[in-house]
Amino acid sequence: EQCYVANGTTLNGRDRVAGIVAKSQGVTIKNCYVDATIISRAQQSGGIVAATVNGGATVENSYFVGTVTGGRFKAGLVGFMDSDNDVTINNCLNLATVFSGDEAPKRISTWAGRENYAKFSNNYSISTTTLNGSPTTDGTTTNQNGANIPDGDDKAKTKEFYTETLEWDLDEVDGIWTI
Repeated sequence: EQCYVANGTTLNGRDRVAGIVAKSQGVTIKNCYVDATIISRAQQSGGIVAATVNGGATVENSYFVGTVTGGRFKAGLVGFMDSDNDVTINNCLNLATVFSGDEAPKRISTWAGRENYAKFSNNYSISTTTLNGSPTTDGTTTNQNGANIPDGDDKAKTKEFYTETLEWDLDEVDGIWTI
């Protein structure tokens, strides 16, 4: 809890490259953010978690800003759901502008046929994110891309968006959020 990677850090690797956890096995990540460039030369890269394996993962009240490039299976929060275990992503935000590489990247998570294990709710993204050069138009708060921020991307610069829309308790976290 309450962790971050800041200042536009560059993280570069072959496989399972992420801002916080490369290979998640039942981990919970809460009240965290990553501001980084994530580069994978092979596959499974994500802003927060690269891949979930045995035990799944939970990501809550967290956001990613930066870019994710290269390889297959990449996304802003969880790059790839790599096992038949529940993955919960709640109240999260993608602020990344670019995802590029092989196959179809997603703003929140890729699941490759494991959508029955995806427990996603109340997730959002800026509308200007491009996926392999194209804008995303199919986002909802419960799918792989997250909904576009209501009332425009500038809303993500307001405290009200985090406390009312994302339902974050900013008083619960000491010193990590600056809005």
